Amino acid sequence: MLRIIKTLLKFIDLKWGAGKNKPEEFSGYSLIFIDNKFENFFEQIEIFFNSGFLNKKKTILVVKFYKNNYYKIFENANRLGIRVVFYLFYRQIPVLDGKIIFYPYNSQSNCRLILNRNARHVFLTHGESNKKASINRMVRLYDHVLAAGDFSRQRYLESEIFTSHDIEAGRVIRVGAALSAQCFEYLSFNATQPCIAYMPTWEGGLEDENFSSIAIPKVVDILCGILNYFKINCILIKCHPNTGGRIKSYKDALAVISRKLLSRGVDVHVDPSSMHYLDGYSSIRTAIKSGDENLKIRFGVVDISAAEFMLAAKKIPTVVLLRKKEKCFAPLDYWRIREKAIINLDDGSSIEGAIDYLNSSDSIDEFIIKSFSLENNLKEENAQRIGEILFDRWHNEMQENNLILGKS
Repeated sequence: MLRIIKTLLKFIDLKWGAGKNKPEEFSGYSLIFIDNKFENFFEQIEIFFNSGFLNKKKTILVVKFYKNNYYKIFENANRLGIRVVFYLFYRQIPVLDGKIIFYPYNSQSNCRLILNRNARHVFLTHGESNKKASINRMVRLYDHVLAAGDFSRQRYLESEIFTSHDIEAGRVIRVGAALSAQCFEYLSFNATQPCIAYMPTWEGGLEDENFSSIAIPKVVDILCGILNYFKINCILIKCHPNTGGRIKSYKDALAVISRKLLSRGVDVHVDPSSMHYLDGYSSIRTAIKSGDENLKIRFGVVDISAAEFMLAAKKIPTVVLLRKKEKCFAPLDYWRIREKAIINLDDGSSIEGAIDYLNSSDSIDEFIIKSFSLENNLKEENAQRIGEILFDRWHNEMQENNLILGKS
């Protein structure tokens, strides 16, 4: 009830109260602009702050007000010590002139802000993946795009979103694993119990973008086949935070697959962030485990999603459960390197090729290198230092542009 009251009061303030006025200028701050209705998007942007790439004391989160996620954003921002400005109308957005503005999501609202050419507009995708969202042509509108590595750059070139001239001009900047989302941070470095990680994606905003494997019955056989071959009897499952956002029945899929794995004698662990999907399934919650820090992930099983690259950043080998290959936008080098790592759920592929891949270190190493190659001037730098280098460069460029405009 308290959440509802506070959300209502915020809406009234923005609509009719003092909040309807334009906020202060926030001189010296950078902005992150987000227009996103999902309740759990904060999990996807925390890495920007936790890594040190963005300075919590010099960054303002500018968020479109939605009643379903306002309070959760408010709580998370307070937890991280990040200042947040909510808006209903564009007039309530802080002054943009001279700012560096980051966009973790592509939304139509971004276009209006990008029209301001007195600011620097930077797209910092909330996850590297081969989904259609990674080749959204809207990214051409930004001054710069922060990409993970060679795969990202090749994807943009092969999709004709950027040209080789754009690359040379520094519009696509490879920052390696610096902004790769984190997962399983609670696992101990000295863990001893081997397991495989299963990280299914969500069902997407449209059916054409549904790469999720969690509701496909044959996946249990695939998981058990990999477990049996490597003589591992433990699995750790982490669902995408948006699971069930479009198809409500997907909220029950974790319970279904957990029950099937338990019936085959598998030791099932569920990541703490996914435990809420088992609400209402008391018998399953009793049978599974959560938050065991003694798990050591040997391999990962993922869908077409950012999870593939999140585990690669930890140097954990993965195989991919592929659906709708024709809707997958991976560069040619990816298919060459990952050919054996892919189990095509649409054509009845077996797991033998994937097992061969997991036993081959050369292909795995090449995949990790291609995923997270950095620009030469950013090599050997951590996320905080990469942020400082880029911020200095962009501020200097804006100052030089202002001087040129002033003389003309």
